[in-house]
Amino acid sequence: MHMETLIRIGLAAWLLASHVAHAQTQSGPAPDVGAGKKRAAVCFACHNADGISRIPGTPHLAGQERHYLENALRAYRDGQRQDPTMNAMAKPLSDRDIVNIAAYYSLQNRMNNVQTAAQAVDAK
Repeated sequence: MHMETLIRIGLAAWLLASHVAHAQTQSGPAPDVGAGKKRAAVCFACHNADGISRIPGTPHLAGQERHYLENALRAYRDGQRQDPTMNAMAKPLSDRDIVNIAAYYSLQNRMNNVQTAAQAVDAK
């Protein structure tokens, strides 16, 4: 290889590595799913540990997109979404708690698309 080619490859590798490092610092540390499960224990009363709610009108959280859950929790915490129960539950959550809880529920198995909530409850 020519020296110029080696320099170009080295420069490209450095640029790629710096871009990846920058992207990682932008998104923060990886979520801690175990911590999310522990912090979400108060959520289990309505949303259940597996994220499949057994209460009519309460949304299922299992398999929801993580960023959607994060945004929803922040909105409840910050009063941008109004629900007395959710506002009270989200109020004490830190940004890290929200990331961890959202990661936990996003990794739970969603109900089969043809399975109804009632069937999911009966199957448990």
